[in-house]
Amino acid sequence: MRLEWAGMHSATGKLQLRAHPLRRAIDPWLVLCGLLMALTVGSGSAAAAANTEQAALSACGFKPAPPGMIVQADAKGGLVLDDGRKLRLSDVWMATPDNLLRQVIGREIIPYPAAKQPDRTGYLPAHIIVKPDVTMPYAGWLQADLLARGQAFLYIYPDQTSCAEALYSEKSAQMAGIGIWKLDLSQKYPIFSTEGVEPFFVGTVEHLTIERAAGRYGIIRGVVLSTGSAGRWRYLNFGQNYAQDFTVRMTAGVEKHFVDIGFPLQALKSRRVEIRGVIQSKGGPMIDIFNPAQIVIEE
Repeated sequence: MRLEWAGMHSATGKLQLRAHPLRRAIDPWLVLCGLLMALTVGSGSAAAAANTEQAALSACGFKPAPPGMIVQADAKGGLVLDDGRKLRLSDVWMATPDNLLRQVIGREIIPYPAAKQPDRTGYLPAHIIVKPDVTMPYAGWLQADLLARGQAFLYIYPDQTSCAEALYSEKSAQMAGIGIWKLDLSQKYPIFSTEGVEPFFVGTVEHLTIERAAGRYGIIRGVVLSTGSAGRWRYLNFGQNYAQDFTVRMTAGVEKHFVDIGFPLQALKSRRVEIRGVIQSKGGPMIDIFNPAQIVIEE
């Protein structure tokens, strides 16, 4: 199986979904091998790995904020630093309370803010690099490692800058059957729900119903049967009955983002894709697209 992002800048070959979405085919088996190799490196390689991960965040358009030490972490991704700053993990939704966050209390970090202002609870969304420490077993890009361990979902927020490089880690965890991905998604179509965590629907278009999935964050796979438009809206249709079957919707402005990099929506017709976002009830189930990172082409 090969995966592609729905948009890509052919000249750079880098994922830069902040302003210019990219399209690149990747081999998940190579990603998995890279993950397994990363888990075996010693502390001497940790610094080099951290530098690579910081470069990936910089390529996505993020800039580092002053470093700090984590003095408090909660199971949902909230962090408090020693200088009083409050951060929340960007691009992920914690899927299990038993996660890597337990290992980062007392560690020095470099935050990469994903928004200009804190949210309504006072937490600033950010990507987190945990700095290497020879006395501690863990260092690295916290979000990517949570995804690689199957302890979180990639969750695209509408009001935050995203770095879809992290999706590589989630795909590795899926293929390795790690953490929440131990279930066979191709057969069981589970709804993940843990105590205190918003439910998720993961499955195919054929098993998607309003009763099962409305209001949940979905990772949906299916074949685009047709595309369409009505006023300011653009649509990807996954069934013949537009009023009842699964539909993906975006504004003309989001569509232009695809057209600008030479990947019009019509090119998705007859392609098998993975869509992620909050499932709404609009006659049938619907997901709104506001970031190209929400669409991945599967082959």
